[in-house]
Amino acid sequence: MNILLVHNYYKVAGGEDTVFESEKSMLQKHGHKVFTYTKNNKELDELGPCKKLITGAFADFSKKVYSEITSLIEKEHIDIVHVHNTLTLITPAVYYAAVDKNIPVVQTMHNFRLFCINALLYRNDHVCEDCIASETPAPGVKNRCYHDSMLQSAICARILNRNRKKGIYHKISYICLTEFNKAKLIDGMKDNIDPEKIYIKPNFVPDRYKEIKSEPALAGKLIPELKDSDDPLGLKPYYLYAGRLDRSKGILDLVKEWPEDSQYPLLICGDGPLKDELEGLTATSSNILILGHRSHEEVLNLMFHAESLIFPSRWYETFGMVIAEAYMCGTPVISGNIGNGADLVRSVTPELVTEIKKEHLLSLLTDTLKAKYSKQCRKHYIDNFTEERNYNILTSIYSSISGY
Repeated sequence: MNILLVHNYYKVAGGEDTVFESEKSMLQKHGHKVFTYTKNNKELDELGPCKKLITGAFADFSKKVYSEITSLIEKEHIDIVHVHNTLTLITPAVYYAAVDKNIPVVQTMHNFRLFCINALLYRNDHVCEDCIASETPAPGVKNRCYHDSMLQSAICARILNRNRKKGIYHKISYICLTEFNKAKLIDGMKDNIDPEKIYIKPNFVPDRYKEIKSEPALAGKLIPELKDSDDPLGLKPYYLYAGRLDRSKGILDLVKEWPEDSQYPLLICGDGPLKDELEGLTATSSNILILGHRSHEEVLNLMFHAESLIFPSRWYETFGMVIAEAYMCGTPVISGNIGNGADLVRSVTPELVTEIKKEHLLSLLTDTLKAKYSKQCRKHYIDNFTEERNYNILTSIYSSISGY
């Protein structure tokens, strides 16, 4: 197949960029001819105030993008257009260009952008579905949900409103990362999309199991107290949080609710706005240890040897890549009872979905958690989150959409 991948990079690199690059490499590896059309929002910094206003005014449809996508489709004989992100510079014009040339187009829903201005369904430290309830993005404008700006929020609302009225969202297909996200998309877009055109494909993570298994455990070097005196090569059981240190991730809740009388330490990897507060809260704690920012390699090593990863997020999340990585390591996950974290864990170990409360956590913490669940977690990874499985799902979706 001749595949056109379309992606608008944000100013700050994120998970969507990683997925875009990973899927491009995966498709090329399997012999597909892959073309890309990309833009980067850093380009906005080079524009003067007037040009920025003009760009915002036409953020719902760029004639230039329409023309460039149309030319690419014709020149390279594109069979399918796969869009990852259109905000801000690409705009929904890419959909119209593909539809007008009778080329199937599919959009990966990396977030809740089509029915939530800040794309998270979360504001002011709580889950928010006001725009779903009102069936318009008006509450998002009122609450300045995009970059805390009334103007920028209004521009986002205009993009959604104008393209809903034109019916373009009903003419394209969608890839949701989870069943939970599919349900939210249907609820949030209602008559603006065709539910029959929604497919499920999770993200994937490379299989590093054998490589990580052969490496010495890092935790014992970082924290000598974790070394098992009876086994110089072994470790005492510990639990791990790996992620950004901010309120939406639930790390503050986890630290406050971590049982003081637990014999199992909690290791925290990450950085963020709560770091100083967390360090203050844990200064006198003997069973909560903040390791700060660690490389991806170090986090995977710590994850591999942990009894469990803890996923205490307060919002729905859009996938939970760290959960997939834990399952790759054969490490179980304890998740809060909300959103995608709960859904992903519930499909493997429903008993490990819980409220992030002291009494609930204490009932789950044991030194046999890894031994009890490791095999089924690893199997779930093999069945769902490997590159090969991802490729098979993605090309099946392409075939279903295009008839190729």
